[in-house]
This record gives sequence, structure tokens and C-alpha cells, in this order.
Amino acid sequence: VRPGHNNDQGSSSGIIEMKDLYYFLDAVRILQGSGELPIEEQNQLKKWLSQYLYWLRTSPQGRKERSSSNNHGLYYDLQVASIAAFLKETLVLRDTLRDSRFRILQHFDAQGRQPEEMKRTITAHYCCFNLQGWIHLAQLAEACGEDLWHFTGHDGRGIKAGMDWLLSHLGQTWPYEQIEAFDYDRLYPIYYACQAKY
Repeated sequence: VRPGHNNDQGSSSGIIEMKDLYYFLDAVRILQGSGELPIEEQNQLKKWLSQYLYWLRTSPQGRKERSSSNNHGLYYDLQVASIAAFLKETLVLRDTLRDSRFRILQHFDAQGRQPEEMKRTITAHYCCFNLQGWIHLAQLAEACGEDLWHFTGHDGRGIKAGMDWLLSHLGQTWPYEQIEAFDYDRLYPIYYACQAKY
């Protein structure tokens, strides 16, 4: 939200700034398990998360972000799925994870390239950023009984194809547009996730 703009309603693209809620809710679970988080605070957090989840799913900003065809849509799904899992909103979680399969078909082509992220001026960054989001969503889905790791389109497009294509550049100079310096170490978490799953 930028005060004074858009009637103080905020922009759909700003929703991605809450992408790390995935990690935060894991930390909350650890605190809950330790008995160090008072029940009243847990209840207040759940109430806030429930309101935020409702806003994500019904507001013009949330609906627009959900329909985004690039990493913004993926990180919307990750937020919704993370909150739904935490709140035990099983129908919302199921629908989000199943809908994400359609998003996989949008995000990767048959060679594993990420067409939407390749439109950027810092393509290496966005390809890593997007694929890291897919790793997180696939891990969450796996913990909830859904398998995104092995979901593929009829032409083989899927998370593994995306990893294989991106990792084929490991140890090489990135050959696509990248107007800023890129830290090639960002490929290693993707490499290790790929080794662990495939």
C-alpha cells in the first residue's frame, strides 16, 4: 500500500512481499510444539491469518495476483497453501494444490524453460527465484499428500524438466539477458533439491 494511491487499496503485485510466510509458519509450529507460544497469541494469529486468507481469495488484489502468469501467481499459491495448511482449511489447500498443476503447465515449456521469467532483464535471477518457489510448494504439497514433483504435462513439462534445464547451465556463463551481476551459488539449493527428489 502506498498511502494516497489507489484509494489506499494497495497493488496486487505487492502481495508477493509476504512470500516468506511459508518459513514463518514453520517457525510458529516449532514455538507451538515447545509450549512457549501462549494459546491466546496462537488464537489471535489464527484469526488474523484467517482474515488475510479470506482477503487473498476474495479481494480484487488477491484475485488479480492469483491470475498472474509468472512467479507472482506461484508465490500467491504458496501463501494460500501455507496458510490453509496451518489453519487446517483442507478444501482450500486441496483446491490450491490441484490448481497449481495448471500453473506448472504455464510456467515450464517442454524443454524446461520458464517463458514468463525469460521475458525479464535479469532472467537468471527470476528463473532461480521462480523455481525455488516451486520447490517450496512441492515440499508443502508432499507433506499434505499431493505430488507436484512428478506431475508432468503430456510433453514432459514439469518441475523436473525446469530443474534439468536450469541446472544444465551450472558451471557455465548464463547465455541469456542478465543486466545485473548474478550469484551462481543460487543454483546449488536447486541442485541439491533435484538430487534429493530425482
